[in-house]
Amino acid sequence: MASLNSLSFKSIFRNRLFQDHDEEQVNLCLMTKSDENNKEDSVRKKWYIDSECSKHMTGDVSKFTTISPKKSGHVTYGDNNKDKIIGVGKIGTSSSTPIENVLLVEGLKHSLLSVSLLCDREYKISFDYEKCVIKHEHDKNIEHKGFRENSVYMIDLKQKSEIIDAF
Repeated sequence: MASLNSLSFKSIFRNRLFQDHDEEQVNLCLMTKSDENNKEDSVRKKWYIDSECSKHMTGDVSKFTTISPKKSGHVTYGDNNKDKIIGVGKIGTSSSTPIENVLLVEGLKHSLLSVSLLCDREYKISFDYEKCVIKHEHDKNIEHKGFRENSVYMIDLKQKSEIIDAF
């Protein structure tokens, strides 16, 4: 994502629903950024299941259903590089479960789901050698299935998983 100044930030979000949020402290993400500009669409649609990421975050504004601008804050990566948080909002579609408090991070090339935040929201996450399954503890209709690709687990939140007995 190219650098955004305040003028282009306003134009990107002009059709989005804005909400007020308090300023946030520095957030930590231990995943590296990619400098590749030509990623496959399938990878861009997927979210990495990240056990060391402190917040859900993405660099793709199109994933948000609601978003509000952030005037301050940054994400620090595992290599101590930093990028600016430029928004916070909700992702999801009418056919998927919404996830709130997702950060929009300038320059972030991947979308990251925090395992600890999912657990805090009463999701149960199961991993094996080829897949991961994310189920809500109280709503058995909420389930997502991701797959291991190159030693990392990835999930497409827009795909509806069939209900399987993973636990």
